[in-house]
Amino acid sequence: MLNLLADRLPSQHRYASPASRSNFTRSRSLGHGFGFWMLAGFFTIARSVAQGQERAAMHDHAGRIWSVAFAPDGKSLATASEDRTVKLRDPATGQERMALRGHAGHVLGVAFSPDSRTLAAASEDKTVKLWDAATGRERATLRGHAHWVTCVAFDPDGKTLATGSADKTVKIWDLSTGKERATLKGHTGGVWSVAFAPDGKTLASGSEDRTARLWDVSRGHEEQALQGHKGQVYCVRFSRDGRSLATGTKTGRRSCGRRPRARSKQPCMAIEVTSMPWPLIRTARPWPREATTKPYG
Repeated sequence: MLNLLADRLPSQHRYASPASRSNFTRSRSLGHGFGFWMLAGFFTIARSVAQGQERAAMHDHAGRIWSVAFAPDGKSLATASEDRTVKLRDPATGQERMALRGHAGHVLGVAFSPDSRTLAAASEDKTVKLWDAATGRERATLRGHAHWVTCVAFDPDGKTLATGSADKTVKIWDLSTGKERATLKGHTGGVWSVAFAPDGKTLASGSEDRTARLWDVSRGHEEQALQGHKGQVYCVRFSRDGRSLATGTKTGRRSCGRRPRARSKQPCMAIEVTSMPWPLIRTARPWPREATTKPYG
């Protein structure tokens, strides 16, 4: 979810001081979930996130929507629901093009490959499915997690997939073989979000253990544990230059991690979203890669 916010917010709203809020924060809980500027059991496509204008509202899922993703080429939008389906849509109208079925549990996360040809979906049935985004044909099912798979992320070259799970692990998969390459252990709670750095060498994960962790992808080794949140970390996202990491938690407290003195005047990012059935974001905290993990305030 934070990925969607970071990519779609206008530049003037991506980095805001604690005292300011973009129109994005006006989203409301919509009965069965939330709309798209908070996606819900039904969803809304905004014509302009800055203005918050609604373009269309679809009501074709039979349950709450847990995850959404735009294809990098901008030609498709995926919505994942507790009704066990993923729907591929026309991003301009929201109209359904096809429904992908096969999961035996809620679909909790979706992501497109960088070339937009493959869609990965994570489910509470403990599997990840890979689909051909053009035809809807199932390409592979990845098995190995011992609990819900909550999130998925492709690396920048599209050859590697990372998955996070309620089993407290992150797994790295080689997509050329469909085999597990590594299991990253260290979290003491379920993992709710994963994201690759732009260079593909570092992976971030966010967990209910109130930490985000940085991992060396090639070695499968933990580089650093980022501590300071007062609640579970539900979302992580690297900046485009890979030098900073934003993390989001369900706690209402808005704060920033301590930065080196040279960067102390950089404004604090504060993304605040209304609560949801499964609270994803109330606070966003930027972490420079080289910064101390001790918070202030």
